[in-house]
Amino acid sequence: MRIALSSMQWIIFLLTSTIVAPLSIGYAYGMPPDVTASLIQRSLFIIGVTSILQVLFGHRLPIIEGPASVWWGIFLIYANLIVTLQDAYTIWQQLSFGLLISGVIFILLGVFRLTSYLMHLFTPLVTGIYMILLVGQLSGPFIKGMLGIGYFDDFIHIKITMVSILILLLSYIFSRSHVGWLSRYSVLISLIIGWATFKLLNLTKPLNIKAKDIPYIPEIFPFGVPQFDMGVLLTVIISTFLLLTNILAAIKAVNSVTGEKVTERYDQANIVMGVNQSLAGLFSTVGSIPLSATAGFIIATRMKEKLPFIIGSAVLIVLSSFPVLMVFFASIPAPVGYATIFLSIANLGAVGLSQFLNVKMSMDKLVIFGLSLMLGFGAMLIPTEALTQLPVSIRTVANNGLIIGVVACIVLEQWTKKTERQTKTM
Repeated sequence: MRIALSSMQWIIFLLTSTIVAPLSIGYAYGMPPDVTASLIQRSLFIIGVTSILQVLFGHRLPIIEGPASVWWGIFLIYANLIVTLQDAYTIWQQLSFGLLISGVIFILLGVFRLTSYLMHLFTPLVTGIYMILLVGQLSGPFIKGMLGIGYFDDFIHIKITMVSILILLLSYIFSRSHVGWLSRYSVLISLIIGWATFKLLNLTKPLNIKAKDIPYIPEIFPFGVPQFDMGVLLTVIISTFLLLTNILAAIKAVNSVTGEKVTERYDQANIVMGVNQSLAGLFSTVGSIPLSATAGFIIATRMKEKLPFIIGSAVLIVLSSFPVLMVFFASIPAPVGYATIFLSIANLGAVGLSQFLNVKMSMDKLVIFGLSLMLGFGAMLIPTEALTQLPVSIRTVANNGLIIGVVACIVLEQWTKKTERQTKTM
């Protein structure tokens, strides 16, 4: 009975950490309900599979896999380039290509033990800039979603806005609660309350889909064969190396609460991470990553055993084969999803700012900080229509302030370090 109850808690935690990302992305890409339901299905399937692969062959710790905020943000950023549904499918093909490339990079890093040689480029300053720019770029889609813009029409809806604010406040209060189960399931509780409020106010939209419209087995390349895109390639390379810091942080956090020594398994974790990213590209879902929040969950529940975790992950795979459940999850109103996860995205900004505590901020670094942010946010504000005459590969880079700002930060910081070394040798 204890194992069964523990497994149930892992299932709830896995579901809570998985559902909102594909829901919000489906909304951002204007996907039909059946396509969104299928995306949720593939996401649950991949999260279950990748969690089991890591605990058995990778870091060997009970750490849940969840949609990576970095990948989630990239998918939402590229949603701004959509003009027609055909554009959406093309972008998904390019992002699937990016995930496959990310998988190859992770595998090579693990096999040849190259992580330590490359991490020096991704200093706390670079990581901080990345997080802040990511929050800045995501703020637009999230605020629009919470205001109801694009939900019924292209206008702000007061009722939707008020409910979104209520959900945001509740998620903040619950997450800060000293009551263990309330803070642990703050996202799930806020989502349920928000969904129920939407029902009471008649703000939900009917879904014109049936369970028979959803396949029992997740599809491979549902949006078409992957396509190469230079902008996506540059985005993927930078994002992949930044995800390494998340992996190390998650392993260290969970290792500290379980007491296991897994330092020597970083390379194995990277290899499995590569397999995970490749599977995400194969099934056209958001790339997953070990979540550091698992450490807090283990502390609260005192569940350090691997068996309930494996059972919970396996059940998640089984649940993905029930189309009725996928239709149920797809019926969650998009504004509720945005409001529920808003705090989690905002926390990325806090993580970014905390990175600067590890940096001795000289005047040179402050200048790099200012230049990187100005270039990044400035590129975000370039109207999409002003870039329509450029090749698509250049357009996706020119309008991607996240990549422009981070590349500028890396180049400027490395150039400054090189100049300082030359000055000392003179």
